[in-house]
Amino acid sequence: MVKILHTADIHLGAKFSGLGRGGDRLRAHLKKTFMRIIDLALEGKVDLLLIAGDLFNSNQVSKTSLGFALGEISRLGKINVCLIPGTHDCYDSYSVYRNIPPDIFPSNLHILVDEEKPFVYFEDFNLMVYGKGNKSSRSKERPLPILNDKIKPRYNIALAHGSLQVLSKSQEDDHPITPDDIEKSGFDYIALGHWHSLQEVCEKPRAFYSGSPEQLKFGEKGAGNILIVELEDNYTKVERIRTGELKWEEIELSAEKFRNPSEILREIEKHKGENNILRVNLKGDKRISGIDNLSEIEEILADHFLYLEIVDQTQNYLEELCSKKFPSHTVAGQFLRIIEERAAEEKDKGKYQEAKALGYLLLSGEKDFKDENR
Repeated sequence: MVKILHTADIHLGAKFSGLGRGGDRLRAHLKKTFMRIIDLALEGKVDLLLIAGDLFNSNQVSKTSLGFALGEISRLGKINVCLIPGTHDCYDSYSVYRNIPPDIFPSNLHILVDEEKPFVYFEDFNLMVYGKGNKSSRSKERPLPILNDKIKPRYNIALAHGSLQVLSKSQEDDHPITPDDIEKSGFDYIALGHWHSLQEVCEKPRAFYSGSPEQLKFGEKGAGNILIVELEDNYTKVERIRTGELKWEEIELSAEKFRNPSEILREIEKHKGENNILRVNLKGDKRISGIDNLSEIEEILADHFLYLEIVDQTQNYLEELCSKKFPSHTVAGQFLRIIEERAAEEKDKGKYQEAKALGYLLLSGEKDFKDENR
């Protein structure tokens, strides 16, 4: 039996643009995640670690980051690591993998980029690992390597970084992999990278996207895992191990549901957590809730989140509400006309303006009558 750890799309050095100081914290967290992967390989006594592309987020890798990654790989000792360049760290003329100093190149690391010999043989396990590193970020070239029928090891494993061709989900220049390619490949297991969510794409042979070991942005359901693969004759067992600790959450709040900014703060605070990245989309009428400065709420709660962002999508209904915009036979139209007529007779029009906005929100259902009776 051969035991393998399959991972991909770690994206060390990712910029996380737009997250402010949270970006530095997330980059540090990705290093922690990679250390966790190495720990799992050692604790699980795996025979082989597979990295199916995008270990780095780009080919602009600092000496510190490169040294960190290679140092962690060296920590595995006799456990061999097979790696292919992906789309972010592709094997172009500027590739980080072209100029690794020999004195820091781990003896257990195998980078599969040789087109004439796209494989490495491990005699101890009678196992062959094939890999075809991507040469550019976009290409119509198929990344799945071709099995050499003249060589007959006990196990044949493939590494590939590309997009399974699914109607309306993939593009033909995104390193295409077809279901037919996989089914006819002859491999015992295919370790895929590029999609950030865990997914099994074929049962025979077993072919999986391991997904990213940590969620990298909003909406990446299925990220945050690595796979442990056990190969035996005519049987392949695949086990998911949870590695992700970050929680990316996006919520929507209606300003009319809150009487004051303090209530909004308390509602957001319910989602706090040191590993939580929260985006709050605030909608509705800003004036009804008395919201003035959202940055103050962000500042107060900053230490309760890894990153917090409040997106102001509120509107000022007072500037838009006018009886002329509504048919006279509707309840809203009649209400607005009455308020406007009364306001015209008063010097202090402020209270009527507020009543107009609040009344419209209640009639339209955007604000609950129960909220006004608390």
